[in-house]
Amino acid sequence: RDKDESIREGEKLFDDLNYKISKGLSVVGKKFSNVCDDYLKQIETQIEIENKKSNKKQVQLKKQNSLEKKLKDQSLICERYLKPYFGKKDLNKVSNSDITKYRDWRNSYWITGEGSKLKYIEYERGGKTIRVEPRRKVPTSSTLNSEETVMRKIFQHGFSKGYISQVEIPTIKSERVKSNQRPDFTLEDYRTLIRKSWWRCKNSPDERTRRQRLLLHNFILLMTNTGLRPVEGMTLRWRDISYHISPTSKKKHIILSVRGKNKKRDLVGQPSVNTYIKRMKERQKEYSKENGFQFKGKEEYVFSNEFGEPIKSFKGGFDSLLRDSDLEHDNHGGKRCIYSLRHTYGTFRLVYGNVDVFFLSENMGTSVEMIKKHYSHLKITQVSDHLTRVIKN
Repeated sequence: RDKDESIREGEKLFDDLNYKISKGLSVVGKKFSNVCDDYLKQIETQIEIENKKSNKKQVQLKKQNSLEKKLKDQSLICERYLKPYFGKKDLNKVSNSDITKYRDWRNSYWITGEGSKLKYIEYERGGKTIRVEPRRKVPTSSTLNSEETVMRKIFQHGFSKGYISQVEIPTIKSERVKSNQRPDFTLEDYRTLIRKSWWRCKNSPDERTRRQRLLLHNFILLMTNTGLRPVEGMTLRWRDISYHISPTSKKKHIILSVRGKNKKRDLVGQPSVNTYIKRMKERQKEYSKENGFQFKGKEEYVFSNEFGEPIKSFKGGFDSLLRDSDLEHDNHGGKRCIYSLRHTYGTFRLVYGNVDVFFLSENMGTSVEMIKKHYSHLKITQVSDHLTRVIKN
C-alpha cells in the first residue's frame, strides 16, 4: 500500500541476500522436516538399488539388511524427536542455542514432556505389532549420541543439497559416553546365587512355581557358562545346538548358533552346558506328554514353559532371586541384572581360564576393545597368580 515502504523493504531484502552470497551462506530456506524426509528418502533409494543388484548374494544381502535397519532406527528418531522439535524451523535457522534447548527437551521427554502422556508405544517385530509401556527415564549419553549422529547427517545432507552452508551448520558435539558397565558376580557370590536358586527350587510353594524356578536355574547356569546375551538366550532353539569334535584333543564340544544385535555367530559353551541342555530337553519331553503338545526338539525354543510356550522374560524371577540372595548390588553399589551373567562369564574365562582376549572376543561376539573396556575393573587379587607366574624352561 505504501510504495516508499515497499522499496525500502525490497532494498533491505536485496542487501540481505547479497550479504549471504558474499559470505557463502544459503539463500534458499528449507524446513528441517522436509530435509529430514529427503534424507530418509535417500536411504530408501539406496535400499532399492541394493535390492535390484543383490541377486541374493550374501554380502549384498547383508548390506541391504544393514540399510533397512538403519532406515528403521533413524526414521523412529526423526519421527519421535527431531521433527516434532525442529520440524517447522528452517534448516539454516537452527542455532547452537536451539541444540542446547533440544537436549533439555529430550532429557525430559519421557519424564515430564510429551512422552509422559503416552500410555503405550507400538513397534513392529517379526511381522507383529508389539505394544509396550514406555520406559520413563532420562536417555543415556549413548542414546543421545546415536540420535545426534542422525541430526548431524541431516545437516550434512542439507549442505550437500545447498539448503545450508557449512558455516551455518550448528555445533553438535556429543557428550562423552558414560560407561554402562554392568557389575558381575565374584566366584563366592556366584556360588551363593546358585545355592540359593536351588534351595528356592526345592522349597517352592507349589508345582507351577517350582517349574518356573527350575527353568530360571538352568537359564542362569547356561548364561554364565556360554556368555550369551539375554536376547540370544531367549531366541535359542533346539536346532541351534550342535557338537564339534576337536581334531587335536578329540574332545566333544557343544556349539550354539545364536543371533542377536542383527548378527549371527557360533560359540563354544563350557563342558557343563551339555548337562544343562540334556536336562532341559528331557524335562521338555515330559511336559509335552503331560500337557499334550508336540515336541520334536528342533524349531521349539530352548527356554519354554511346561506348555511349550517360549519364555518372554526372566527379569522378574531373577530380580526376586537377587533380593533373596542379598546380591542385588556389588561392593561398589552397582545394580546387578541378567546381563551381569554375561559379564561373569567373561570375568571367569579371563581369571580362571586364562583365555586369550582375542579368542574370548570372538566367542562372545564383541571386539577386543570392548573386552578390555568392560573387564579393566578386574581386581588385582583376581589375577594375582597370572601377574606373578614364572615360565620355566
